[in-house]
Amino acid sequence: GQDARKKRFSVPSQATQEHNMQVAYEVKDTPTRGKGIFTREFVPKGTLIWRLDPAIVSVYDAEAAKALIDGMADSELRTKLEYSYWSNGKLVDPQQDVGRYFNHSHTPNVALGAVLIAQGMTADLEPSSTYALRDLAPGEEMLDNYNTYGEEPAWYTKQLERMGVDVSYLAN
Repeated sequence: GQDARKKRFSVPSQATQEHNMQVAYEVKDTPTRGKGIFTREFVPKGTLIWRLDPAIVSVYDAEAAKALIDGMADSELRTKLEYSYWSNGKLVDPQQDVGRYFNHSHTPNVALGAVLIAQGMTADLEPSSTYALRDLAPGEEMLDNYNTYGEEPAWYTKQLERMGVDVSYLAN
């Protein structure tokens, strides 16, 4: 029932929290994806992994995002585009947070609360935060499917192309 589902989607103790991460983790190099985020301990399915904290992660509505990006010098823009992402019609910029190291996979083991809510989960989930889709073993890389975040505006896609940001890995 609903009570059982709520128990599966839980918040770990304060003792393991670092930055916006809610579980013990480490950032390290991956063979093919640059840096990634790896668990340091067993993480049960449904655990809150990463919480969007607006004090650390900037979130812009579409109009503010366009103004920000249009006003940036190319030297800063590429980094902004490489680590920012669109989610539910907003630009999310986690450059000051380790959440920027979640890598993409077509077989993810973590997902945004909004994705889980859309799939019918009834637990109290935070739409912009990340949860474990299944049990995660110690040392496992946490991977998300960027294709579940929603459409990017055409002007943003053009900026990605103009700046040479490779997003070919997103193709199914």
